[in-house]
Amino acid sequence: MRVHEYGGVPWWWVCREFTSGAKAREAYLRVDDEARAQLGALDAGVYRHGPGDDVEQRFVTIVSHRQRGVRWLAPLLGGRDYMLSTPLLDILIKRRVEVIATLYKSGLPAGSYRIPHEKPEGFMVEKEED
Repeated sequence: MRVHEYGGVPWWWVCREFTSGAKAREAYLRVDDEARAQLGALDAGVYRHGPGDDVEQRFVTIVSHRQRGVRWLAPLLGGRDYMLSTPLLDILIKRRVEVIATLYKSGLPAGSYRIPHEKPEGFMVEKEED
């Protein structure tokens, strides 16, 4: 687990690389299931992504402004530890900030939400699949 300052706030994070997109998806779903079981109390965002637009989504990253959520979920990931570049990490943290702000403004109760995202520049982010 690492810490990165964004907007003057410490953000804890971990990123793992997997040998295939399928293995990354399994890890993503395992971590997402646990986050849902905790009813959002871990305050963590979980993202499956690739290092760029034209590659398989072989990475899973957990980010949170609270250390507890990352510490709780990271052991469930598996995979190989991976060091994200600062610009790519900032994209994911910014996305998490936007999600928190949107949920707060909408008045939704605390919980765990799977939110499909448009593809931000430089990342392919988990989308709900049928």
